[in-house]
Amino acid sequence: NLTSSDSTAFVGIKRQIVNPSKMLNISYTSEITGLDFTLFSESGIVVYQQTVQSPVGTIVSKTNLQPGVYFYNFKKGQKILESGKIVIAN
Repeated sequence: NLTSSDSTAFVGIKRQIVNPSKMLNISYTSEITGLDFTLFSESGIVVYQQTVQSPVGTIVSKTNLQPGVYFYNFKKGQKILESGKIVIAN
């Protein structure tokens, strides 16, 4: 379940889409701005980062992702407000 421990500060992920070219699209809503989005490989390597300045929007990675398991988080400073897992199939 993609919920935040601080639900008054962060609403959450609306949807995750991996299109055929293996580029990731994540739609989000947030009551705060200036969040840092990070996508990690299963081995912990950062594969994509973006600072979110809008309370509603879509993150589109420009990286073609290989099939596998990825983890993401949204942080404000050092506090993780949202995290989850994305599985990309062949």
